[in-house]
Amino acid sequence: MYKELLSYNDEPTFLGITFDPHFTFMNQNWSLSKETLTTIYQSLIRSVIGYSSRIIGRISKDKLKTLERIQNAAIKSIYNLKYDESSENLLKVSSLLSIKLRMNELNERFFNSAIQPQNPLIDELIDEYLKINEARLKYYKTPLYTINCFECVSYNNDNPECEDPFFRSENITIKENCLTSIPYKNDFYRATHCLKLKAEGHGYSYVIRTCVLDSGSGKMDQEIVRVSHCGLISLENFHGINFTIKFDKFKTLWNVFNGCLSVCNYDECNRAAYKRTMTPYPIWIFVIFNFLK
Repeated sequence: MYKELLSYNDEPTFLGITFDPHFTFMNQNWSLSKETLTTIYQSLIRSVIGYSSRIIGRISKDKLKTLERIQNAAIKSIYNLKYDESSENLLKVSSLLSIKLRMNELNERFFNSAIQPQNPLIDELIDEYLKINEARLKYYKTPLYTINCFECVSYNNDNPECEDPFFRSENITIKENCLTSIPYKNDFYRATHCLKLKAEGHGYSYVIRTCVLDSGSGKMDQEIVRVSHCGLISLENFHGINFTIKFDKFKTLWNVFNGCLSVCNYDECNRAAYKRTMTPYPIWIFVIFNFLK
């Protein structure tokens, strides 16, 4: 090299490090501390093990055991520990978490970051999801899955347009894709029927028009769509009505009224079948709705 012969040396040397003649690397001192080697393992190997699981989606128990063995082998090599050293002691010596606990920690960090209120990426994903589902609902929407109903209340004849079945105006709202409730559940569901209730008594009169739901249960007294009738009606705990209608006015001293309840699923109950005064039946039909007790 540079017109000079290189001197022969029985011990190969590279960058100031002398190796054994057979390159077995036995008893070789790399001049790196155990802490540095542990950091290198965490940065180059364990990071791949931990974060790759987010891409793969899941890891089976067998694969998890294989990854644990890889980490144990690295710890034994760094700290010159025996081959039969227990996994518990290996983690204690290296101050490392097991692969399973490490993945749980990464999952927790990910979800804590994802649910932050100021996360533009999550907001963008939610907006995209809503747009996709709105398009799907418009595409699949048919009368089989929903019903449109009038939605109004008349208290002591303060809304005559709601009481006249042949009077149509902007003040009588037709609720499209009407939602209502099921007993003992907090969610809203697509309505199956429309309801019209007219009741009088104790100096008060009510007309209620909205949507209701047949939940399909076998309890007849809890299914308002199956009890269309004229007779005594209780307005207390009236179940099945769309909660957007306010019922504060209905909390009177007496809750039992004389009236007619009509339920239908084809014409928004738009029929003129009620008189101002209801003629009592010879035998009263007592139907008291005991809902949401």
